[in-house]
Amino acid sequence: MNDSVSLGVGLNYQHISGELTSAVNYSAAAAQAAADPLTPPAFVPALTALAGAQSEGVSSISGSDSAWGYNFGVMFNASPDTRVGMSYRSKIKYTLKGTITFTDVPVLLSASPLLANGDVVLPITMPDAFSLSGFHKLNDKWDLMADATRTGWSVLQQMKIDRTNGSNVQTVQENWKNTWRFALGATHHYSDQWLARVGVAYDQTPVPDAYRTARIPDSDRTWLTIGGQYKPSPSGTIDFGYAHLFMKDVTIADNQAAAGRGNLVGTYSSSVNILSVQYAYNF
Repeated sequence: MNDSVSLGVGLNYQHISGELTSAVNYSAAAAQAAADPLTPPAFVPALTALAGAQSEGVSSISGSDSAWGYNFGVMFNASPDTRVGMSYRSKIKYTLKGTITFTDVPVLLSASPLLANGDVVLPITMPDAFSLSGFHKLNDKWDLMADATRTGWSVLQQMKIDRTNGSNVQTVQENWKNTWRFALGATHHYSDQWLARVGVAYDQTPVPDAYRTARIPDSDRTWLTIGGQYKPSPSGTIDFGYAHLFMKDVTIADNQAAAGRGNLVGTYSSSVNILSVQYAYNF
């Protein structure tokens, strides 16, 4: 807009795909069928025998979708040495369409509509995010940066997968919460060709302790990063960086015994290492 204020806007086209696999307890399904008063008595002995046979299989659900979103931002030059920026990235809503398949279904259960292969849908929304960041040139050698980002993960309250005829395949209560990520960084200018970077960040998990699942055993994270930049020519730059994420040990107590899936109890310990290299050329 002028020497002090700059605006930016963009459109985002994103593709999402996923695959969820689960063990299926056919013996438990046989026991339920044997206890169903609508089951013909002639089938009960065979179903009872199958219930005690520890029969299992695997279900696989896969799907994909594409959708559009947008982002915009503004940057203020508070002084020749100080900048402040704000940015917003929109939610993106998807309806994944795909299939569910079952392996090794016993003949006695092959007619069950619950174990039939078919088409499924999963509506899901990816969150919006708002960021506030600042840059200050301390002197000829040092730059300081700070960032705070809020991500609206509360849009993910449940993962509900249905067949196209409307019957439910699986519903998982997620009850995720909104999160904040705070970061501080610094750049040291060694020369016109070389600079070094260092940073630290604290990143909250959206997963509540009471709703942690084996698929996403997430936890709060602390980032420590180092990196740098080398300019082999006036037009080219090589950026490189390394990040180590310290993740808090977390517990899980996912009791699905009522659904015939048992009670998963344990502790997760995780860490992440990220190495990145980028080359840019200015025309």
